[in-house]
Amino acid sequence: MAAWEQWRHAAVPPAQLADLRRPEDFDSITSNVAPADIDDVIHLVIDADELLAAIEECASCGFNEIYIHNVSRDQIGFLNFMKLDVLQSLP
Repeated sequence: MAAWEQWRHAAVPPAQLADLRRPEDFDSITSNVAPADIDDVIHLVIDADELLAAIEECASCGFNEIYIHNVSRDQIGFLNFMKLDVLQSLP
């Protein structure tokens, strides 16, 4: 799971991250984070309809801007997904 590989530090309280100095420290502090833990801290979607529903939900709460971040290393795939499946469906 790309989110776990690249962003498992999101499951650690920010105060514990503030003083980490080396990449190895991030690995150490996240050693007990399981892939399933990521679902609790990052809204993960892989389907355009699910993403569009999440965008609509956020917009209905009054958000004027919504930032979408790709957590995998496949940036080209993400950009194509956004271009072909998501952006053209937005108002």
